[in-house]
Amino acid sequence: MDVRLPDGTVIKNVPEGTTQGELMGRVQRMRAEGDTQKWQQQIKGELTGDMGGGEKFLAGAGKAFTDIGRGTGQLIGMGPSGAEVKEQRQLDAPLMSTGAGMAGNVVGNVAALAPTAFIPGANTYLGAGLIGGAAGALQPTETGQERLMNTGTGAVVAPAALGATRGIAHGIGAMRAAAQPMTEGGQNKIMGALLRRSAGENADDVATRMAGAKELIPGSAPTAGQVSQSGGIAALERAATQAEPEQYATRQIQQNVARLNALRGIAKDETSLNAAKASRQALAGPLYQQAIKKGADPEMAQVLQPQIKNLLERMPKGVMERAKDLARIEGQITGPEGSVAGLHYVKMAIDDVISQQGDKGLGKFGERALLTLKNDLLTVMDDLSPTYGQARQAFAKASPPINQMQVGQSLLNKLEPALTQGQTPIRMNAETFARALREGDTLAQKTTGFEGAKLDQIMTPRQLSTLEALRKDMGRSATASTIGKGVGSNTFQNLAQENLMQQAGVQNLPQLLSRPVQLTNYVLRSVYGSANEEMKKRLAQALLDPAGKGGAAELMKTGLPGPTAKAMAEVLKRGESYLPAASAATGHQ
Repeated sequence: MDVRLPDGTVIKNVPEGTTQGELMGRVQRMRAEGDTQKWQQQIKGELTGDMGGGEKFLAGAGKAFTDIGRGTGQLIGMGPSGAEVKEQRQLDAPLMSTGAGMAGNVVGNVAALAPTAFIPGANTYLGAGLIGGAAGALQPTETGQERLMNTGTGAVVAPAALGATRGIAHGIGAMRAAAQPMTEGGQNKIMGALLRRSAGENADDVATRMAGAKELIPGSAPTAGQVSQSGGIAALERAATQAEPEQYATRQIQQNVARLNALRGIAKDETSLNAAKASRQALAGPLYQQAIKKGADPEMAQVLQPQIKNLLERMPKGVMERAKDLARIEGQITGPEGSVAGLHYVKMAIDDVISQQGDKGLGKFGERALLTLKNDLLTVMDDLSPTYGQARQAFAKASPPINQMQVGQSLLNKLEPALTQGQTPIRMNAETFARALREGDTLAQKTTGFEGAKLDQIMTPRQLSTLEALRKDMGRSATASTIGKGVGSNTFQNLAQENLMQQAGVQNLPQLLSRPVQLTNYVLRSVYGSANEEMKKRLAQALLDPAGKGGAAELMKTGLPGPTAKAMAEVLKRGESYLPAASAATGHQ
């Protein structure tokens, strides 16, 4: 028959009528004979007899739960005595000498103490030591001194096991990392991992933005730092710029050339502007001459005398003198101050004053006041001479292309620094351009001399779209330059060494203070020198072409761990949390 002991162990093939006490007596007698090996073998046969591996495993697991219950009972004064624990251990010894029994016991301890894995800090060395010590204290003991030893053993074994596990993982990682720089695929993983670390927790969003990188201005290809909206990527690109300056200087020139060309498509050149003005003059000039020759309508001249007088009284100092000078230069006689000819040259004199720049300029408020005066003057002149009004309509009809070129040229002068005009465009006055575009209506009024001028009415929708694209294109360059001004590092220079240190679990090395570290880096540079140079060039190119084949966005995908690596990392992470529980089965049998 089979007899089940209190701890759940089943003794098979016991003769009918044998009591548990008699069985215990047999154990004691065989032990008393002094042949420890013999009686252990005999008892092992009695206890485990024809038990299969699965039964031994379950018996070992059951022992784990029983032991924790008995140890807990001892702690609160309700558990077995030391003699009873000793006797039970003698009975359990044959089972625990089998591999299946020991494995079941370890698993049982882990299962029983599984909740400790969810304690914050369980996978830290301190947490592992505390939990391992507590697990050791829950084991049943023969003496109080043994409990202290169990507690100490658990407190030492748990963090030691944690360190050993991590050491093995880092060792495997280091071996893999040592070989990575030697292959293209390995280099891709190194660069991808660096990009993901640089992008931080938003790495996936950053990669998506880089994959969608597009030119806002034809020919102005954006870099990773300009489209990523990531300070880390911008800082990495800044390091690449310093390491590979020629490539990035070329890209900057290409972008600036494309921007200038886009604006020049609106501004044209002086030849085009003068041709458009000549065409306008051919249309409106004869009408102006006819209006001047015909003069004012007598009745209207009489009616408008108060308005004319008011306008002449409002003229700033020097305007009337300038009007007479202009008439004299053209060989004309202005006639009376209220005549059409006289007022026409007054209008031209006002235009000259408005167009003045620098120290002689009127300033914002002076310009606005003079534009108002000019518009009031033109209203009176249209009433005074309908032919002059017709000439102005013809002039206005031919003006849009001219006004567009004038606005474009004004913006071009603000964008392109005077010192580099006509030379290689290394830099642009992006801030000045953006400010002028933001105050577009003021710019349009000053450029055209018309108080009611509006930028969105002068420029075509396509031209407005180009101007806005220019602003955004230069804006993302400025943003990348600003957010990328972090503290630099030698990571970009030593990609292979950095990867090796990361995989080996060595970080934040005291580079400047540690002579061994300096020597190690020296050796590694000699080994990985060519690989570093190759990765530097490839990474610099990947940052220049973020959405292209082999670009930064594609590399970031290779920087993700594969399914196998993810599974191993998850197992290791979870295993670390359960190690303190497993240590409860160490040395307490």
